Amino acid sequence: MRFFALFFLIGSVFSAQVLDKYIDIDIREGDVVFWDIDHTLIEPLTYEGSEPWFQSLYGAAMTINEEAKSYVIQLYNHFQLKTEVRLTEPSLKDFWPAWKRKGVLMFGLTSRSTTLADRTHTQLQSVGLDFDKTTHQYCAQPILVDNILFTAGGHKGKVLKDFLKENPDLSKKRIIFVDDSIKNIQAVESELSQLDFDVEIYHYEQSAHRYHKISQLHHSHHH
Repeated sequence: MRFFALFFLIGSVFSAQVLDKYIDIDIREGDVVFWDIDHTLIEPLTYEGSEPWFQSLYGAAMTINEEAKSYVIQLYNHFQLKTEVRLTEPSLKDFWPAWKRKGVLMFGLTSRSTTLADRTHTQLQSVGLDFDKTTHQYCAQPILVDNILFTAGGHKGKVLKDFLKENPDLSKKRIIFVDDSIKNIQAVESELSQLDFDVEIYHYEQSAHRYHKISQLHHSHHH
């Protein structure tokens, strides 16, 4: 069953479909899908290295200074080098090759930086996911590495809009964007609504919900 969440932006109303399970996602032959990675495709085996863990540390660092923020980012990158992951949903292992056989083009759109490009691909491959290594076909260097766009915490909506404008063959297709973050969904909606694209946006909440519960337990044990 699909539910709809409405987000109100200046002058317009946009809808994103809240996705409970990947069996409900409507991916068709010839689609182009942009996937967030953390807590959308993969999640860490430990709380440390997760998005809620990072956001908690980064939020505290923001009250200190730029040096503290930079340190938290370096700490996150360091943790990822040893963080093992699992699929957010075991069914992805079967859906992924089936979608690719249907001619679906897969791209990653992550808040990670290119510093973690190799490690990100290793983590994805460890759970049976891979993005086609056809970077040379698309304009977006240097943030596109083997079909994953590394935004380094930048505005995903602007990055995606620029990438589609630079690669007009892709923009003529049906575009799907999947992310666990409301902020990123609104960023993509606000940018792509300005252009004549056929877009479907999905908000995948399940993994983030699990780790927010872990985060609450983690903090309660430390007070």
